[in-house]
Amino acid sequence: MSWQRWLVMAQESEVAAGLLAGNGIFRPAASRYYYAAFQAATAMLHYQGKLAPPIIEGIRWEHWGHDKTPKMISDNLKEIIPSQVKRRDLRGKLELLYRMRLFADYATQEVITKKQLYLLKRNARFIVKVALQTTGGLENKR
Repeated sequence: MSWQRWLVMAQESEVAAGLLAGNGIFRPAASRYYYAAFQAATAMLHYQGKLAPPIIEGIRWEHWGHDKTPKMISDNLKEIIPSQVKRRDLRGKLELLYRMRLFADYATQEVITKKQLYLLKRNARFIVKVALQTTGGLENKR
């Protein structure tokens, strides 16, 4: 799968999250915001082109593990995101989104608040925006 397809998926997930949130469906919205950010991060890793996703049981995956991707951003995107501060910021935002996705999907007794969802939206939007900027967006035919 190309980095462009991952970027399209990130944008689709972000739109879906907004629709869910707008209809008061916060848990799935939180999950979709995480996936928008994860897909954008995966797009950047594919765009850089230096790392191959893992082979598991003879199948080449198209992404890296959810728990590994945040560290991969801070460690492996130096060429396309020279600022260590920005890479660490991306990592922190993706880690928060991942924790909240797990919370939304598995902590059934807890509530996702509008305030929490707004933070997730902002963080996901930031990561998708950085991915669009660093790759040149979908118009880039690289």
